[in-house]
Amino acid sequence: MSDPGISTLGLLARLEREKVSGLAQRYAALRSELGRLQQVIEDLGERMETEALATSAETAPYVGAFISAIRIEIERNANRQQQLRRDTDALQSELREHFQRVKVVEVAEARRRLAVQTLQQKRDEREWTEAMLLRHIHNRRPKGRLYTCQTHT
Repeated sequence: MSDPGISTLGLLARLEREKVSGLAQRYAALRSELGRLQQVIEDLGERMETEALATSAETAPYVGAFISAIRIEIERNANRQQQLRRDTDALQSELREHFQRVKVVEVAEARRRLAVQTLQQKRDEREWTEAMLLRHIHNRRPKGRLYTCQTHT
């Protein structure tokens, strides 16, 4: 027995799971980008320290500008990282919301399936009872004798 309500709930659950999957992929990509930016910031910081220590008379006039450029780049990456954190937090909230929707729909679908199954079992029990009653009536009938309607005149 196919119930349109179950089909609809199944479709809703599948759509929500696909939405969760897409959001999870975006979330993973953002987290990966955050990690990459953190590595870039750390690498720039190490490079700045290394270059600042390795100054010679020829490079001394350029070190200040170089360190300034690296600091600007670190700040730019840190700002980008901060924006990605906000995006990640928002995406995490959206992901949580859709995951909750999936669970609500799955619970509703399970309840609907149970209700349909219960109804079917009750129908089957009624049919079985009716069949047994008819069998009992049939078996109690005297053998070899047909029932006829007698009319009194």
